[in-house]
Amino acid sequence: MPKLSASDRQASRANQQEQLNQITALQARVAELEAQLGAQRALQTTTPTERLNTLLAVSAALLVTHEIESIMRLIVQRAVQLFPGASGALLFLAEDKSGTLKLRAASSGPTGNLIAYPGQGPAGRAFLSPRAILLVGPEFELALEEVDPAQVHWLEQQLQPWPSVSALLAPLRIEQQRLGALVLYGGTHAHMFIPRDLPFVQALADLAAVAIAETKQRERAQVLQHDLTQTQSLHAETQARLDTAHAQLLQSAKLAAVGELAASVAHEINNPLYAARNSLYLVEQDLPPDAPQRQFLEIAQAELGRIARIITRMRDFYRPARAELEPTIINDVLMATIDLVQTHLRHGQVNVAIDLADGHF
Repeated sequence: MPKLSASDRQASRANQQEQLNQITALQARVAELEAQLGAQRALQTTTPTERLNTLLAVSAALLVTHEIESIMRLIVQRAVQLFPGASGALLFLAEDKSGTLKLRAASSGPTGNLIAYPGQGPAGRAFLSPRAILLVGPEFELALEEVDPAQVHWLEQQLQPWPSVSALLAPLRIEQQRLGALVLYGGTHAHMFIPRDLPFVQALADLAAVAIAETKQRERAQVLQHDLTQTQSLHAETQARLDTAHAQLLQSAKLAAVGELAASVAHEINNPLYAARNSLYLVEQDLPPDAPQRQFLEIAQAELGRIARIITRMRDFYRPARAELEPTIINDVLMATIDLVQTHLRHGQVNVAIDLADGHF
């Protein structure tokens, strides 16, 4: 055989290397196609019947779950089961005060501090969408560009595989009330999610919305019941105070009636009393100074004077004088008090020993 020159040998080796490179590229393409075929087969293993059974199981679980956090964890966990090949599921709820969307549950576990805004990013678009939508390729990339880079980095750390090239978005809505959004990120193959998935993801989102709305309504009812109980307690306490005030007012009215009656009686007694005192005075004027009857007239005059003072005090009780402080001779007050009860003391055979200190006060 003729010998090959150096240049021919070099060309031959170059051809062999090119053939090897082509074979390697074909093998890589075959491996990629096999991976896609395997993913497609994995997707096809979840039949519509199996998905309906999963939704029924979710519905049954939600009937006995009355905590919002438990409900949301259940939804994101079952979401990745409904759609094999999904890299993760996120559930956002609307904040009443700020109007933003806050991540409340993630299939990967930790939720971080992800915030979305209505209309921006996958979660924001899902929140404003009337029904479930599928984002694939450039449209999904455009929605992802609306997310803060720090949050995209968090997604990259939590969702595997990454980068995702598609997403299923579903709003959480009850009639006209928007509650949040459910976002399922696909894997690295665009065909992992298909339009036939939309009714299932929306059904899952609707189950979540109904359960969350019912739980919030139950919590509001409990708060209202607590407020009602407190209001009833305050009403009972106020009613008790009103009853006490009414009883005191009635007692005051009775005392006022007694005082008015005492003043009326005092007024009626005053007229014959003064007539009797005047008559005794006239009789006393006609008696000689040494008449034995004068002693009895003086006693009668003194007792009638005592009655007059008692009647004056009765009038003062009904119409009390102005409360003013002024110097008082305490001895006179004590003597007047003794005079007031002297008749009762005498009838009770009580002797009073008087020992007053010197001085006026």
